Amino acid sequence: MLKLEHESSLKHYIDKFNLTKIFSSKFRKNIELHCFRKNEFIIDNNNDLNYLYFLVEGSINIIDNIDDASNFINQYENISILGALEIFLDKKLNYSIIANDDCICIAISRNDIIKFAFTDPEFLKFFCTIFTKKIYNNSFLNFFQKEKDAI
Repeated sequence: MLKLEHESSLKHYIDKFNLTKIFSSKFRKNIELHCFRKNEFIIDNNNDLNYLYFLVEGSINIIDNIDDASNFINQYENISILGALEIFLDKKLNYSIIANDDCICIAISRNDIIKFAFTDPEFLKFFCTIFTKKIYNNSFLNFFQKEKDAI
């Protein structure tokens, strides 16, 4: 992982994905850009999650590590948020996230999330929306899979 010190690049991604509303000025000074090379682990299974990541360039693979076997779960492209549920629940990931190609992520440290985000109504509203969409999409995917299996 390489930390990028490019304020103009950070501003570009914040503007491109319309994140200005959720990153207040006090919060923005604590945001970093992290670059990951192809096949590099962004987050490894069962390790502490030190950052919340917003994938803004590239794509990632999520790999489930069960019984010493790696099983591909899904692939995501920008703008995906990595580790949100685990940060809120203070849990370790039970899967790995690997860069499918060179990736750039907006990174916010766990400490800054706790210090700033948990008291910021716009940030919390944003995350409630994300969690709701994930639950909604997963519920329908599971429903359609069950319907398909029944046929």
